[in-house]
Amino acid sequence: MNESSALTLKKICNNILNIPYIEGVVLYSLGLEILCRRFKETHEENHLTEFLKGLANLLCMSMQLNLDCQFVECRFKNYIVLSYQIDQQHQMSIFCHTNANKRIIKMVALNHLSAIQKALASSTVVSTYQSDSLDQDSSSKIKIRPSLQPRLDIIRNALQVALLDDVGTKSMNVMDEGIKKWATLGPVNKKELPALADILCKSIADPQRIKQFLKDIEDIFLGIR
Repeated sequence: MNESSALTLKKICNNILNIPYIEGVVLYSLGLEILCRRFKETHEENHLTEFLKGLANLLCMSMQLNLDCQFVECRFKNYIVLSYQIDQQHQMSIFCHTNANKRIIKMVALNHLSAIQKALASSTVVSTYQSDSLDQDSSSKIKIRPSLQPRLDIIRNALQVALLDDVGTKSMNVMDEGIKKWATLGPVNKKELPALADILCKSIADPQRIKQFLKDIEDIFLGIR
């Protein structure tokens, strides 16, 4: 994502966060790549990756959101999350107190919808490790199987949270470098994902965030060990 679009989305998220009873807002792709996230309290985003994975599973089992600003509501002990479809590839989740007025929240989402869509349309959000290579200038391109891509998306999303990377630029660069190094160690497949995780852990300074990162990505190891 280009810097201008990233700053625009960050500004929009900050504006939404200023509304009473709203505690957080996240913009993300259907592949669970976080484009922007803002929370009033940092501890509230500790389980963000798990929530997004659960929401993705929920949407797969039910009717998809439409573009008329209908929402999926997830209710927790102290707050609710209202998730809206932005366009065919992106969604927004708004975290708010249980006593928040959902009609007001919907109005907030509608008021910012066109600006978000415009910012997304002006920037192509593509993972550099998607498709057929990490480095377009490299003569020896790293092949990523389509079946592996969802697991890499989960890793990249968790890495973004672990690195406190709001925009996503830092985590994308770390992910790219990590996959390049991973590719030099052996075959690039799901059985070798633990090696990639070990490489990426070295980029996370805080031991507690390393622990949370590994917890957030533990599902990618199912069926390969």
